[in-house]
Amino acid sequence: MFASFRSIRRPDHAFTLVELLVVIAIIGVLVALLLPAVQAAREASRRSKCTNNLKQFGLAFHSHHDNLGIFPDGGENWDPVTWARTMVGGAPGTAPNQNWGWGYQILPYIEQSAVWQNNNDATVRGATIPIYFCPSRRKAMTIVVGPTNPPIPCGMIDYVGSAGTDPPLPPPQNATTIDIAGAALGNGTDGPVTRRPPGAPNRGPSVRMAMITDGTSNTLLIGEKRLRPENLGKAQSHDDQGFTSGWDRDEVCWGIVPPEPDRRGQDGFYQFGSAHASAFNAVFCDGSVRVIRYNIQSNNTPTATAPLGVWQRICKRDDGLTVDDAGL
Repeated sequence: MFASFRSIRRPDHAFTLVELLVVIAIIGVLVALLLPAVQAAREASRRSKCTNNLKQFGLAFHSHHDNLGIFPDGGENWDPVTWARTMVGGAPGTAPNQNWGWGYQILPYIEQSAVWQNNNDATVRGATIPIYFCPSRRKAMTIVVGPTNPPIPCGMIDYVGSAGTDPPLPPPQNATTIDIAGAALGNGTDGPVTRRPPGAPNRGPSVRMAMITDGTSNTLLIGEKRLRPENLGKAQSHDDQGFTSGWDRDEVCWGIVPPEPDRRGQDGFYQFGSAHASAFNAVFCDGSVRVIRYNIQSNNTPTATAPLGVWQRICKRDDGLTVDDAGL
C-alpha cells in the first residue's frame, strides 16, 4: 500500500526572509529617528532639575539675608585642618564668622539643618546634598582626599558663587593653563560672594542687597562650574574639598574669562561652565534663574577704550555699567 501525501502550503501569515529584513530595517530607522528625541527629552528633564537646584539656592540666599541681614559668603580657606568649621557656643557659626563657605552656610535654608548642626566635622564634610549636583553631569558623590589623616570622603558640589573679576589674570589669558590659585585667589571685592570679611583689610565686606548697585537682576549669584569629564570621581583642583570648602575653587569662581562646556582634556580650574551643550544655568541676585550661553560677549583684557564685556559686567555687582539682555 502506498502512503498518501498531502500537499504542503506555506501559511498565509508567514514572513519570507526578505520581508523580515525589511521590517527590521524599518524598525532600525524608527529607533534612529526617535533616539535623539528621547535623549533631548531626558536632557530637558535634567536641565529642569538643574534649574530647580539653582532656584533653591536663590531662595536660600534671600532667606539668609532676611534672617542675618547679609548674603552668605565664601568662607575663609580650603584647608580643613588649619581652618576647621567655626563653632560659637557649641553651635555652628554663621556668616561672617564661619570658616566654611556658602555651600555649608545655606544648609539650614535648604532643609538640611540636621547636617548643618551635626557636631562631627567629618560627617558633615562627607554628606552628599542632592541639589548640589547637576543631573546632566553626575549623581551625588563623595571624593576621598587629604590633607586630613586619615583622609575622609568629601561631598562634592557642581555649583559655584560669583566672586566678581578680582584679581586680573597674568598673561597669557588662557583658561586651560592658568591656575588662578597660583596667581592668588583674590579677596572678593566686587562679586556678590566675597571672602569671609574678618581678616585682611582689602577684603570685600559682607554683601547686603543695597551693595548690589548694578541691580540684583543684572548680577550673577550662583552658576554651574566647568569640570573635566573624564576625571569625575577623581580629585580635581576645583573638585576635591567639596561643598564645605572655604574660599576655594570648589565653591567660588571668577568671571575673568567666559564660560565653556565640559571638555575632555581641559580643566577649567576657575571657570563657570557645565555638562550642558550650549549654555549653563545660573541664578541671579534677584532669585531669577537664567540661561547663559557660552558665546556671551566677553572682554578678558578691559581698557579705557574697550570696557568690560557683558560677561564680566554680570559677574561684578558694582561696575556701574549697563547690561544688555540681548547679550546674555
